[in-house]
Amino acid sequence: MKKSLLLLAASFAFLTSFAQNNCATAVALTTSGTITAAAPVGTIEPLCFTQTAADVSQTTSPLAARWYKFIPTTNGIVNINSNLTTNVAPNSVDTRVSIFTGTCSTLTCLDANDDVSATVYLSNITFTALAGTTYYIYWDNYWDAGDFNFEFTFTPVSCLPVGDVNNPTLVTSTSATLNWTASPSIPANGYQVEYGAVGFVQGTGTLVSTATNSLALSSLTAGNNYDYYIRAKCSSTDSSAWTSVNTLSLNKTLPYASGLDTANTLAGWTIFGGSNQGLGNNATAAQSPSGYWIFNTAAAPGPNNNWLFTPKFNIQAGEQVTISFYHRATTTARTLRVTAGLSNTVAAQTIVLLNATIAAGTTWTQVTVPAYTFATAGVYVFAFHDNSTATPATASSMRIDTINITSVLSTDSFSLKGVTMYPNPASDILNIQSETEELTKVSITDLNGRIVKEVTNNLSQISLENLAKGIYMITIESATAKKVEKLIVE
Repeated sequence: MKKSLLLLAASFAFLTSFAQNNCATAVALTTSGTITAAAPVGTIEPLCFTQTAADVSQTTSPLAARWYKFIPTTNGIVNINSNLTTNVAPNSVDTRVSIFTGTCSTLTCLDANDDVSATVYLSNITFTALAGTTYYIYWDNYWDAGDFNFEFTFTPVSCLPVGDVNNPTLVTSTSATLNWTASPSIPANGYQVEYGAVGFVQGTGTLVSTATNSLALSSLTAGNNYDYYIRAKCSSTDSSAWTSVNTLSLNKTLPYASGLDTANTLAGWTIFGGSNQGLGNNATAAQSPSGYWIFNTAAAPGPNNNWLFTPKFNIQAGEQVTISFYHRATTTARTLRVTAGLSNTVAAQTIVLLNATIAAGTTWTQVTVPAYTFATAGVYVFAFHDNSTATPATASSMRIDTINITSVLSTDSFSLKGVTMYPNPASDILNIQSETEELTKVSITDLNGRIVKEVTNNLSQISLENLAKGIYMITIESATAKKVEKLIVE
């Protein structure tokens, strides 16, 4: 990528620039540097953030703003950063910034940033700037009314990166189309995509070129998850920066197992609801040994409407699905629904598989959802819905871990009969006998959804000597049917 920084002094100059009180009189920024900003006192514009009054628990001042603007003479990248060591008391320790385009009479929110992280309440934002466009930079005092400093940096760039990376479309178990917003540079040589298994190191993946801002991938490994990066190619020697990592989750087929323990096994899972939910990571508190669990935390008082959605699954007509999982509640009993539907949206989750009450306790409990037979083939998503009512003055967490989803086809023509395996639990050798059909393949999957052993010959005795102790799912197949069972290795 060709780029050149604006020439600066040996170190950032400190620019004292008291921004004016409204959009029309915004102070122009022309040089990269550190700006000392006075406390916001001007007019507000609740486009990026919707509040019209200050948070009285943080500051007694009314909601107000400080305005700056920047008009680049060439294309480039702007970074605005208040995460500086100088922003300590009595300076602001909690900032919030919005970026607008348009005119003062018709502003449009381009982007915004409140907190750098869950524990750092200062702000950092980067955006692509086009030559001749006016960008308004707006700091408000919703959280903190103090003075503060921020860095403004503009880097001219000859080949601008792509815009937003959109959700993949036409996703199947082995293919998908990747989509993104075109680079403003309109790259003459199109785009490059690098993809590989989740967590792959860039430079070791598969590199593909495309003339347009989409790419159809096919012949992928069925049901796998992939990371991918995208960049523009403005010429044979001039490329944009790569995007940050994006993840593609292909449709799964059953059986499926996940301990929710790695980035790969979390790919495709999504959540919806209030801000009081998310992913926990604590090896001593999780049910599976690697340390993750999905949880919904209820802040008292009030009802909850928090959802955890699985990846997408290809389900056949007549396929009978059974879900098992572990759960626990911390301080108060919780209520939980397990549902199914045609997408990972609340409205689509129309099939109720389970209504349960989770008693409070310190241990994990496994529950098995009653088997459900799908009458219609399709791509389905399962969901765990926390619809608890919080006990006043009490906060409680509902935790979910180690999820297994298995199935059989309910018609005799597809369900493998007359197969036995022993012993179970097993340690060295697993014996498999079939009274009716010739077996073609045996697959063993761990709780992270990985196939750890696959055998296509000598299926009557399966060696387990290389498998760690634990719980697995074993799939036994013939040419026309299959059977899925739980296998314990000890």
